[in-house]
Parts: sequence; C-alpha cells; structure tokens
Amino acid sequence: MRKLFFITFMVFCLSSTAKISISDVLCTIPKDIIPSLNDEQHSELLLNRETNDSLKIKNMLDGFTSIDSIAPDFVKISVSMALDLQIRILTCNDSTQIICLVKTYTTPMLESMVSFYNTDWSTLHKNFDLPSANNPDALLASFIQRPDTMQVQTFNNLCKFIEPVVISADFSENANFYYNLTIPPTSNDKTDELKAIIKPQIFKWNGDNFTL
Repeated sequence: MRKLFFITFMVFCLSSTAKISISDVLCTIPKDIIPSLNDEQHSELLLNRETNDSLKIKNMLDGFTSIDSIAPDFVKISVSMALDLQIRILTCNDSTQIICLVKTYTTPMLESMVSFYNTDWSTLHKNFDLPSANNPDALLASFIQRPDTMQVQTFNNLCKFIEPVVISADFSENANFYYNLTIPPTSNDKTDELKAIIKPQIFKWNGDNFTL
C-alpha cells in the first residue's frame, strides 16, 4: 500500500511540474478563441503547425486562417483579415506557467485586448501591471509626451485628435511586449504630427509582473 501511494504521489508531482509547450497550448485552445475553425480545420492546423508555418487553412468564414510564426513558447496566428492572435507562455518565478493571449483587431482601428490564463485555460483576473483601459485619461497621459520644441497649445490641440484612446500590443522575438497608442484615421500631415507626441512603451516579464 505504501509503495502504491509513493508511485501515485510521484506521478502527481511529475504531472504538476511538467512544462507545456506552444504545441500543447494549441491542442487545448478553447473553441471560442478561434470560433472560425471547426474541429477538422483545427486538426489540420495542428497537423501542420511544425512542418509549415505559412500554411493557410480555409475557415468557416470563407477566408483563411494561418500560423504566421511559431516557437516553443510563442505563436502568431492570422485568424482572419480582421483578427490576429498572439499567444506566449510565460514562466513565473515559482516555476509555474501562464498563458498570455493577445487579440488584435485590425479594423476599423488597430486595437488589442490582452488576457491571461493558467495552463488549463482558466481565466486569471489580473493584468500583471500592464496598461489598463479602465481610465482612458490616465492611459492617454502615459503614452504621450510633448517635445521640447512644440508649443503647449499645439500639443493640447493634437491630444484632442486621439479619440477614442485605443492601444495595440505586440510581442517581439525576444519576448519584450510592445504597447503603442493607435492613431485614429486622419490626414497624413496630422498623422505625422501625432506620431511626434506618442511614446511607445516596452514591457519586460520579470517572473511576477511586466515592468518598463
């Protein structure tokens, strides 16, 4: 009996500390995250995920879904012409892993929504110190800066063009997390002026939170 208990305990320990890969994540991803794929299309995407990262799968929206980039802890998926997904596995200081999901809508404006899950896709109700859209004024203030050569009135007038306050997010190959303010549709001249006052932010994962 003691031997059976020991074997059971060891199996539990090994399973609880096992590390997942991006392949594991793709196999278990909930259907509501990529609803445009049926089971057969999802299986086809999984079958070719490591042999051809440019494979395009015909989806149920009469468009295409493709894996654009894949690594052991990261994948970027073009779900449709209007939606991209980025998934990265983050390792915490206590050796546990969490899943970071970035949904980026490309129309009518580039807008990202970031959410976190544990490895069985249960939602984590935390943002790990990333910018929050709960306070648009504070969010805007954190992404703009007046150049020394720009008059205050000009700067204030430009800020009025940034409505609504929308953020895009993007993971780099080195796992840094790039956040930027989305410029609303406007003239090319005004776009150049707005770019001059917008300051992107780069966050790094430290095992507990994201830091600048």
